Amino acid sequence: MMLEANKDAKKSIKIYGWVNKRYASEKLEPISSSKYYQGRYNKSFSTISKILSNSKFMVDLSSLPMDGGGTQYTFLDAIYRNCALILNRRWIENVDALYRDFKEDHNCYAVSNAKELSELLNRNIDTAKVVQNARKLLARHISIIDEWKKLTLNN
Repeated sequence: MMLEANKDAKKSIKIYGWVNKRYASEKLEPISSSKYYQGRYNKSFSTISKILSNSKFMVDLSSLPMDGGGTQYTFLDAIYRNCALILNRRWIENVDALYRDFKEDHNCYAVSNAKELSELLNRNIDTAKVVQNARKLLARHISIIDEWKKLTLNN
């Protein structure tokens, strides 16, 4: 979806992380995938900061069955660095409402296909309110870490 969206996007999406080589060789055009693929990265705060520092969006189009709706670290990293999340709409819609942290156009954006993704990226939207709402999720995770530290220090 990201490679297809890059064909019409004014600014291309850089793709980071592990690549399933079999899938890539069978399904992706080698030139397209290498043109936008930046490779795996060191999962350190400094590396992630460098990747996200000048980014308006962080795109994660995974849709994992039975994921439980939990917040992924990549989401928290992006939110912390004031990047608006663009998620696969299936990921948001297929999660039990009880566990649903992400709500489209409230604290993230959602797309179903490459056309929607490129159109969203090409619009000059103000993401401040969505990022502000997403940052509320950070507070919960930070308070959990603070509680964990208290418990481990007291034992």
